[in-house]
Amino acid sequence: MLMEVKEVIQKLGKQRKDIVDLRNIVNALNKDKEETFAKKKEISTRIKQLFGEIRELKKKRDALNSEIRELKKKRDPLNLQIKELSQVIRESKSLLNQDGNAEQPKINPRLTQKKISQIEFKLETEVMPFNQESQLRRVIKDLKKELEEAKKQSKEFFDIIEMNNKLREIKAEADKHHRQIQQKAMETKEIHDNIISNAKEIESLKEQENALNEEASVKKKDFLEKSNQLKDMLKQTGSLSKQLNQIKEDTKAEEKKKTAVDIEKKKKQIEEKMKKGQKLTTEDLLVFQSGGPDDDSEAENDDAKEQEDKKKNKGKAAKKEPKQKKEEPKPKPEAKKAPEEPEEKQAEGTEPEEKEEIPAETEEKQN
Repeated sequence: MLMEVKEVIQKLGKQRKDIVDLRNIVNALNKDKEETFAKKKEISTRIKQLFGEIRELKKKRDALNSEIRELKKKRDPLNLQIKELSQVIRESKSLLNQDGNAEQPKINPRLTQKKISQIEFKLETEVMPFNQESQLRRVIKDLKKELEEAKKQSKEFFDIIEMNNKLREIKAEADKHHRQIQQKAMETKEIHDNIISNAKEIESLKEQENALNEEASVKKKDFLEKSNQLKDMLKQTGSLSKQLNQIKEDTKAEEKKKTAVDIEKKKKQIEEKMKKGQKLTTEDLLVFQSGGPDDDSEAENDDAKEQEDKKKNKGKAAKKEPKQKKEEPKPKPEAKKAPEEPEEKQAEGTEPEEKEEIPAETEEKQN
């Protein structure tokens, strides 16, 4: 039994050391696994962020493309007008060159109209003496009169000039729309470049994510494998602990049973001594009182019997007294030693050791 206990204790010690080592390995694997999953999560978050940015960029690009389409709807008809009006001007100039009787205007209608507009603006914005204002109004009147006379003298030239003026206005409007289209097209291109850049980054991040997925899968597998080993080892340790406890309980029960048998045996020996009227040692009394309440009552009965036996055997004891006087010194040292250690052991709730017991058979021989 003792060898079995030692073997189980040794196994438990080794098992607990292995558990500590394995738990450290499991903790390290878990930390490494979590770090890998954290990197993967960080990359996944970045990929989602880039997809979100691409969606927003596409919305802006679509909005700009819609604005460009609207501007083209305004610009394209103007370009058509420019083409048609330019064709009319070319034809009018061709006819005018073929007609030799057509008179060219003596004044430049465009410059004359520009001068009239400048004078009118001056009259509206500046404070001046009445005489100067009257003079400027007469100048405007004269310039308008000259312009009307020039139109009457050469209607064909003035028609071409008017068409050219209108052509310039249309071109200015068309150019404005075209510049807006170009500006928005540049913005669209910049957005498209950002979309391409984000798409390339997503592709690179997905490759990293796939690699981390494989790495995390391997680390998780290793972690679970070691964790299961640790669980199995803990179960084995629990089983060994139960086994050790059972052995201890069985040993304790066996020792208790053996002690009870020894006590019972010693009680019988003491009873024999009491019946024979032999002297009891302190150890004998302690052994006799160790049986509990029932044993105490029996001890009282035995004391009464002992008194009666002493009276009956008084004569016999007197005959044996010389021999006892010679042999009495032998048990005295034992009687002196007995009170201390057995009482201490009795206080601790343990049974007295066999080394300190005096066998009843030896005492009988002495008596």
